[in-house]
Amino acid sequence: MNLQNLFLVAFATIGFMGWIGHHRAAGWFGVIAYALQLGLLLSLQPLDVSGSAPFSIQFLEHTIAWKMSGIGWFFACITVGIALFCSWFTVGEYADRQHNMKLQQVILALNVFSMLILLASDDFLSLFIGWELVSWASFLIMTQRGGRAADAAFRYLMYAMGGAMAILAGIVIIYLHTHSFAFADFWQIFPTLPQATVWTVVVLFISGFAVKMAIMPFHLWQADAYAETPGASAAFISAISASMGLFALAVVLLQPVGIAQLVSLHIPFTFLNMQDVLLWLAVLTAIIPTFIALQQSDARLLLAWHGIGQGGLMLLGLALGTQISVAGGYCTYSTMRPIKPRFS
Repeated sequence: MNLQNLFLVAFATIGFMGWIGHHRAAGWFGVIAYALQLGLLLSLQPLDVSGSAPFSIQFLEHTIAWKMSGIGWFFACITVGIALFCSWFTVGEYADRQHNMKLQQVILALNVFSMLILLASDDFLSLFIGWELVSWASFLIMTQRGGRAADAAFRYLMYAMGGAMAILAGIVIIYLHTHSFAFADFWQIFPTLPQATVWTVVVLFISGFAVKMAIMPFHLWQADAYAETPGASAAFISAISASMGLFALAVVLLQPVGIAQLVSLHIPFTFLNMQDVLLWLAVLTAIIPTFIALQQSDARLLLAWHGIGQGGLMLLGLALGTQISVAGGYCTYSTMRPIKPRFS
């Protein structure tokens, strides 16, 4: 029941912030709400979360299920923890500088709820629902004050829509072969799929999830969008949102399919395979945006470009596929520093 309670509390936080979000003490209420969510997450027990009771709903003849896995629990704890500190930041002097914190508090709660839906997904339908919720919640958090942030957010929306269509196309192809949206059915049939189908699914998923991570060449939206997002919202999305792509890649592709399968996907007329492509994209994303960051005179742009480079390091760790590299990729994610908000 803890997973259902977690969803209920996260959803109730949205409504509660809509009710008292304009109040000076709203930040403290947010801290309490996110602390309660974090407590519910911790009560799932890290060693037993893979066996936690699933939450599901019936849609037509399909079951849409949510079940907190170990990796989902790890990402969820950091997500709710960062939200707690961002809400804490809105208390005091920063709250004095804002006439109405209601919109920011509501959108922050909406982002947390959307990410929990994604992180607990147990099939492709729940994954896609969570993915779209996160995309639109991120768009709202960028556009809450308009201006240059809104302009950058519309560019992000174009990338996000393209990525979502690629993911949806991959899911449709999987369903045509398995007649199921369950992860387990896909992982079981994957080794028997025709080579062309395997290539298509892998490329679609990597392209779709790479947009959220801002992996090159899908990185041009992120720096401006993150740097221009106001207040504590900038700290939250810079530390959390892009890493949802890392989670999806790990859960849907790298963890079940495995590095060996990616190595077997050789690119015709070259010496490269799909793992090599991932590694080169990760390396370029780690190096080039970091070099661009060194040329910035604005601290927020510097940190935004640096965050893109961190995404490349995370993908590099996962794509190498060793125990040390995967642990390093996750540690890079868990130690990312959020962008410090700038007062307008």
